[in-house]
Amino acid sequence: MKKMNFIKVSAIALSMFMVSSCSEDNVFFNVCDEDVAGSSNTSKLLTRSSFSEITSLDIDKDVNADGVLVVPADTHYMIYSGSNKPTDHRIVIEDGGMVTLAGVNITAIPRDNYNNFSGITCEGNARIYLADGTENKIKGGGSGSAGIEAGPEESTLTIKGITGKLEAFGEDGAAIGSKCGFDCGDIVIEGGIIIAKTEGDGAAIGSGKNGQANNITILGSKITADCRDYGAGIGSGYEGSCRDILISEGTIESIGEDNGAAIGSGFNGNCGKIDINGSTVTARCDYNGAGIGSGFYGTCGVITIDNSMVTSHSVYAAGIGAGGYGKNQDIIINSGTIIASSDDCGAAIGSAPQGYCNAIIIKSAVTSVTATKGDSSPNSIGAGYEGGSSHVNIEDPSKVTMK
Repeated sequence: MKKMNFIKVSAIALSMFMVSSCSEDNVFFNVCDEDVAGSSNTSKLLTRSSFSEITSLDIDKDVNADGVLVVPADTHYMIYSGSNKPTDHRIVIEDGGMVTLAGVNITAIPRDNYNNFSGITCEGNARIYLADGTENKIKGGGSGSAGIEAGPEESTLTIKGITGKLEAFGEDGAAIGSKCGFDCGDIVIEGGIIIAKTEGDGAAIGSGKNGQANNITILGSKITADCRDYGAGIGSGYEGSCRDILISEGTIESIGEDNGAAIGSGFNGNCGKIDINGSTVTARCDYNGAGIGSGFYGTCGVITIDNSMVTSHSVYAAGIGAGGYGKNQDIIINSGTIIASSDDCGAAIGSAPQGYCNAIIIKSAVTSVTATKGDSSPNSIGAGYEGGSSHVNIEDPSKVTMK
């Protein structure tokens, strides 16, 4: 693997490095060769001219005639805003390109219905780093667009940060993932502070409406994901699909507002397995989708929870499990503290109206499980109203409270 230098603004230097001062030549960086095992971080004062692998570009000025800043393959640019104002310019990252965002605010130019540009378009494998202490906003250009459009299937979009913040917005496309009707590869988010929102039917993180995303991996990040319509907060969009979702060592708040799960599948969408470990997760669906699991008429694979604090709620569907008329495979809770609830028709853990959940297994290593069913559900754990479940196995009932 080619060695790459990860540039991040040192916390010591935040007083020196503000978005408005990016035009200065001297910038204090913390330099880490992240692909060398066991390497340590060392700080030193650099000039842009003395660090040849990083070129600093102004999103307000350094664009082509079409208002596009192109990042060539195997090139690493640091991109900032000299004016510190929103711009309708956009970024295209060629296969293998890398960018460090150091304070940009992009709203892509709308073209026509469902054929709009994304704020950042990745044409293949791409890495996006978030400079420490900076705030970055990336918004697509209208219907069908993604905020950050991941590359095609077989590629990987990696977003990394520590204290850097990213806000991404999509409309029918994902905020981070695929455009409406398009497919994308893997999405990996490691560290950073991420806020992802969609106004339409795409997932906040995952696939756009009628699109497909490969695996979604979240490692050690602080994430807020919010889908306003029929997509999932994290997972698949309306009639879209995604493969597996892994959340590890993260702090996640995810919302599916209408028919899509907070974490899982969107309306009539598909999702692979969901693994949550070592994380604090708050998930909520306001109507018909599970908090964690399948959306309305959607499907979801095996849900596994380890060593996590999980609070999950749904209205009309299961807190953890199946959405209305949806299906999911096994739910396996190995350890951690779980608070699951449903309003009206859903089981807290299990199925929703006309939905189906396979086996539910709660291991004795859990700290506690609190399951509060909806008023019309016959079970707190198991089948919801007119729903089904294969069987429930609770190894230590003393650790489980059913309401």
